[in-house]
Amino acid sequence: IYGSQGINPYECLRQSCSILMATMNKMATAMQEGEYDADRPQNKPTPPAELRAAALRAEITDAEGLGLKLEDRETVIKELKKSLKIKGEELSEANVRLSLLEKKLDSASKDADDRVEKIQTKLDETQTLLKKKEKEFEETMDALQADIDQLESEKVELKQRLNNQSKRTIEGLRGAPASGVASIVSGIAGGVGATQVPGGGSGPVQVKDSPLLLQQIDALQLSLKHLKNENNLLKVGGEWGGIPMGWDPGGMGWDLHGM
Repeated sequence: IYGSQGINPYECLRQSCSILMATMNKMATAMQEGEYDADRPQNKPTPPAELRAAALRAEITDAEGLGLKLEDRETVIKELKKSLKIKGEELSEANVRLSLLEKKLDSASKDADDRVEKIQTKLDETQTLLKKKEKEFEETMDALQADIDQLESEKVELKQRLNNQSKRTIEGLRGAPASGVASIVSGIAGGVGATQVPGGGSGPVQVKDSPLLLQQIDALQLSLKHLKNENNLLKVGGEWGGIPMGWDPGGMGWDLHGM
């Protein structure tokens, strides 16, 4: 109706109302004739007492099944109790092991602290000893150097005295009579062993160092060398964390393996 071209709107509305009225008349006629009536079954609800009785009869009938289910449940409960007991024992063992591990850890920590403290104490003692040895070495070096300087000075002085004595001896030999030469030479040879007069009583006199003086100088130089070695070994020992060292008399040196 509404899709036609050139129709008046009022005409469209009139036609729609006519169709609607015809449809309503058909529905009213059908309802009067009972076409829309439905056949409903007449079901009465079951009383609750009968439902409960039926359920009870079913349970009584299935008593054997309930017994089996009960046995299964008891078996499951026993297994669960057994598993729970095992788990409890495992938990107790785990707690015991944990306690032992904690004790071992505490003991190890305490031992480590003790070792660190001992090592630190030993290191401090070694450093103190090293400083003391270095101080003693410096003092000894100063004393030895002073002794060496003094001996060198005495050596120079003795050489000067020997040279002067030699000059006086030569002058005395030149100016003394022949009878007094032997006494002068014997006196010089007895007093100073480092003066030698060449043949004929004339010529230069050879001056030598005193053997005792040379021996003292050599001994002081050897002591100085040993002290230097000792100081070097002490420094090395301090860097090595306080390795014990000892004097090796056979090798005239220091033994790093200890005494």
